[in-house]
Formats: sequence, C-alpha cells, structure tokens
Amino acid sequence: MPSYVFATPEALTTVSSDLAGIGIAIRSANLTAAPSTTQVLAAAQDEVSAAIAGFFSGHAQQFQTLSAQASAFHDQFVETLSGASGAYAAAEAASTSPLQNLEQSLLAVINAPSQALTGRPLIGDGANGSPGTGQNGGDGGWLWGNGGNGGSGAPGGAGGAGGSAGLWGRGGDGGDATIAGGPGGNGGAGGANGLIGGGNGGAGGAGGAGAPGGDIAGGTGGAGGIGGANRQLLSLDGTGGAGGTGGSGGFGGIGAAGGDAGAGGAGGANQALLGGTGGTGGNGGNGGAGGAGGGLGGQGGVGGTGGVNHALLGGTGGHNGLNGSNGSDGITGTGSTGVYKPYVDITLWPYPDGSGYNFSDAANAGITDVTLAFITADTTNGQAAWGGYTAYDVTGGSQISYIENQITNMTNAGINGTISFGGQAGTPLAVYAANNSLTATQLAAQYQEVMSTYGIYNIDFDDEGAILTNSSALTLQAQAIALSQAWGTANGTPVTVSYTVPAAPSGLTAEGMAPINAAISSGVNVSTVNIMAMDYYDGTTQMGTAAIDAATATHGQLMTLYPSLSSDQAWAMLVVDAHDRRQRRHQRNLHPHRRPNVDLVRAGQQHRPTVDVAASSRPDRRYRGIEQQRQRSGTDALRVLRDLRAVRQQLLSPTAACQHISACPPAASA
Repeated sequence: MPSYVFATPEALTTVSSDLAGIGIAIRSANLTAAPSTTQVLAAAQDEVSAAIAGFFSGHAQQFQTLSAQASAFHDQFVETLSGASGAYAAAEAASTSPLQNLEQSLLAVINAPSQALTGRPLIGDGANGSPGTGQNGGDGGWLWGNGGNGGSGAPGGAGGAGGSAGLWGRGGDGGDATIAGGPGGNGGAGGANGLIGGGNGGAGGAGGAGAPGGDIAGGTGGAGGIGGANRQLLSLDGTGGAGGTGGSGGFGGIGAAGGDAGAGGAGGANQALLGGTGGTGGNGGNGGAGGAGGGLGGQGGVGGTGGVNHALLGGTGGHNGLNGSNGSDGITGTGSTGVYKPYVDITLWPYPDGSGYNFSDAANAGITDVTLAFITADTTNGQAAWGGYTAYDVTGGSQISYIENQITNMTNAGINGTISFGGQAGTPLAVYAANNSLTATQLAAQYQEVMSTYGIYNIDFDDEGAILTNSSALTLQAQAIALSQAWGTANGTPVTVSYTVPAAPSGLTAEGMAPINAAISSGVNVSTVNIMAMDYYDGTTQMGTAAIDAATATHGQLMTLYPSLSSDQAWAMLVVDAHDRRQRRHQRNLHPHRRPNVDLVRAGQQHRPTVDVAASSRPDRRYRGIEQQRQRSGTDALRVLRDLRAVRQQLLSPTAACQHISACPPAASA
C-alpha cells in the first residue's frame, strides 16, 4: 500500500535550527556541571566519606560519557534533518518551475492571436501604468482579467486612465495627478468592470493641486477623473466607480488671487441591463487662499455628478459629490490706523492668580492681535516645545495645560493669535531637524501638529542667530513651510506665514535676506516680513529715523524680490518690530506691551499708512522676577495701551505726524 509524506521545507528548516540551539544549550550545561560533579570531595577523612564521594564522582563521570554520546547523536540528527529540508526544497523548486513555465507557455499560446489582433490578451490582468508618467493601465483579458491601474501623472500632467476589465473582472483605478508647477493635472478615468461580474468600475484619480503662486496667482486644481462604468449585464451589487476628488487650488502670491479648485469627477455610469448602481461623484477641491495684500480666494470646485443609471430594469443613479469650499481672501492693510501686535511670552511663571497672561485686560485696552512666543526644539527629544522646556512640550508636556489655558483665554477675549517659532534663544526646530537628518516632511509634520493642536494657522518664523548662516536649516525650514501651506489649503485651513528677520537702516541685512530667499526658492507664500528695528549701538543715531530708513529700504528690497508687487502691496507686506535691543538688555523691568517709540510710529504711519508695528521687549527669562513685578500691577500695561490708542488718533492728522520727523513726503504721496 503506497504511503505519502507531506513536508514543508520552511518548517523543517525552523525545527532543525531550534533543535540545534537546544543541543548547544544542553552541551553547555553539561560542561559547566562537569568539574563540580565528577570530582566530588570527601566530607571527612574517614573511609565512608571517601566511598560516598567516589560513588557520586563515578556516577557523574558515566553521565558525562553518555551525555557526549547523546550530543553526537543529536548533531547527526540535526544534520540529517537540515539536509532533508534542503532536499525537499530543491525537489519542490525543480518540480514547480516546469509547471510555471508550462502555464506561461500555454497562456502565451492562447493569448497570442487575441494580442496580435486586438492588442489585448484573452486571459490575464492588464499591466499597471508606470508611476510619474501618466501611462494608462492595460486592459484585462477579454474573457477574464482585471484592468491595470493608471500611472500617476508627471508634474503638471494628467494621471493615466485605468484599464477596462473583460467579461469578468474589475476595472483599474485612474492615476492621481501631482502638484504642478502651474495648474494641477486631471486625474485619470477609472476602467469599466466586466460584463458578467467581477467587481466595480475603477475609481477616478484625484486631480493635482495647483502650485503656490510665488508672486502670481495660484495654480488651478485639476479635475478628478471619471469613475469607471458598471457594465454587468445582471448586476446584483455592482456599482460604477467613484469619481476622483478635484485638486485644490494653489494659494496666491502677494496680492494675487488663489487658484480655483478642480471639479470632482463624475461617478461611473450604471450600464447594467438589470440592477446596479451608479458611482458616487467625487468631491470638489478647495479653492486656494488669496495672497496677502487683498488677493481674492479661489473658487471651490464643484462636486462631481453621480453616475447616471442606464439600466433597462431597476438600478439607481449615484450620489453627487460635495462642493469644495472657497479659499479665504488675503489680508489687506488697515489704513492709517495701523496694527499694534505685541509679542507675549506665555511661558512666564508664575502670575498672581496662576492663570497666566491677562488677555482680557489686553482686549479691553484695544489689543486685537498678538504673537505668542516662542516654540523651539526640546533638546532632549526634538519635540516642539514652548521655550524649549520639556514641561511645555506641545504634546505631552507635564505643564502644558498652563499654556493651553492662556491660549483659550486669548481666544475667549476675541484676540487673534500668531504662533512664533524660533527667537533669539534655544534651538529652532529646523536646526534640530538639519542636525539629526530629518526630512522636510518630518519637520512639516511638527509644524502641522502645533497648528492643529491650537487651531491657529497664522505662524511666524523669528530667525535670529546661528540659523541665519545655516543654509541647510533654512532650506529645510522653507520646504517644510511650503508643504504645510499645501496641507492647509487641502484641508480648508490656509496657513499664513510671516518672517521676522534682522534689518539695518540700509534694509535687510545679508543674513536677514537668507530666510526670505530660501522661502522664495521653495515656493512659500510669505504674507509679511517683520523687520527688527533694533537699537543700532550708536548713541548719536536717531533711532526712530533709523527705523524709518530700514523700513523704506526694505520696501525697495521687497519690490525687487517680488517684481509683480505694486508699491502699496510692498508696504502692506512690511511690519516693523519696534522693540529696542539696548532696552531689552538693560531695562528688563519694561512691560512687554510698552509703548514703542512715538516718533517711529507716527513717522512710519505718515510714510506709509499701512505699516504695522509689533512692539515688545521680549524679556530674557533670567530677569523674569523684575518683569513679573510689573505685570502683577496690571496698571502699567493699561496705561501704555491707552497711550497707544491716543497715538493712533494723532496719526490721523498728517500735520501732527510731520512735527515729529525731519522731512515729510509730498502730500500727494502721503
């Protein structure tokens, strides 16, 4: 009577390896025990003790002899088992290869006539299109086979169409389009499914997102691909493929409109004779945000129509896709009133009632915007943390509730917040990322996590110190910002970006230009450039005049960097940080909301009514005790802020403003 043995070579190999390990462990234990068991010493000098010791030693020596024989047999068994495993594997491979070759040969013979006549096999799946080429997926076999998926599009190009199935099979999905240098490409159409069953039509590919505008309008998003049709003759649960999502519009450059979003693709039609459902239309993309300086937001894409029902009996049409949201308009200048936007160090501790900065008092004094400072890298783990403190890690810090409560109070007071990354002290996230070989995508994820945590999508990058000469960190930072802006646009939460950089009376310094150049090269949509109008360490210099010179020179530099800007748009892009570095070093008892230099404010508003002012001492933490004594009273802050409101009223009079500067521009240009 014949017998059969079924063996799994992989399992045999695993067993032999495990047995070998067991043998080694037993052999090691025996060798370790041998000295103490084969040479037992007598407990005393009498004959009985010597006889007992000899008995046990002899017994142990016999055990060691038997153990050596067992070990040798174990080794032979493991060797035989390993050899058998290899023999089984070789035999299986030898028997399998001919079968596979035979199968391929038979299919080639069967498919050859059909392939020659129609360019399509009789049996078999269609090939997928190559990624990044927009190549169409191959059609499945006439009798049986799934359609291949379309390849994703090249930059600016459409995704490839999915291949159709034969009598039985599923249509391939259309390829997605990619972010383009201009308009996004259209997604590829999904392939139709089989006539007698085998799945649904392929989904249309997503349209590509329009590129950021730089200094022009954002690119338009590509349209989503059409879903593949449901062609089953008798369709019990077959549906047409879903339409692809429309691509989001690119955000506009300075003063330019955001790109319109692409429409969602139509759902695949239901072409069954009996039953079936049309595919759901793809959702329209979101319009791109308008650029700073009044750029209009792009139009949201229209949702795709549901697949039409063509069934002769029964069947239903598909649902329409949802319309995308319109992009937000870009911010505009605020005229002669200007904007006073102080920095607030929300890591200061403690406050009298333990609740942090009193945003309610600030709101009552007329403050509507603040910049929250500063997020840097926690040097122990590289996580985003307020002040770089582990306790203030944005996610999981032991004292992070202190920060969160202040931001909640700010929101409840009706004050808009901007989150600032960097600052003079600490390690910027971009520097940590560059030093630890992180990618722009990983760095962008940190920025996005911070924004999502607080629901604040206005971010500032205060680039000071060593980062200004670290080209790798600046490039990585800019690339991550661009990725974050694309992420925000796609999610309907446009990200507004400002840079705070050093300047001299002659304009942006070479180091101050470096972050802006990196931003332009990476396609970052920069809304504002905040120049630090510091004390320039010259006792004879009129600091207000020097700051005005710095703003005027920077205005010219911005028009060179962004050639499409008008003069007004360049002024709208400019912010002056009026804190004084000498005061920051030697007069840290000043409140962080102290009144900026009155001559600077008046003269700056007279030169260009839309110049905004960001004033702050941004106190060093070593001097917090003095700072907090001033903050505890609260009266100084209110007095300063009331002074600012009075200054604003005076600024409405050009005559009053000109009394505080050496020269005024002609009235026509004021």
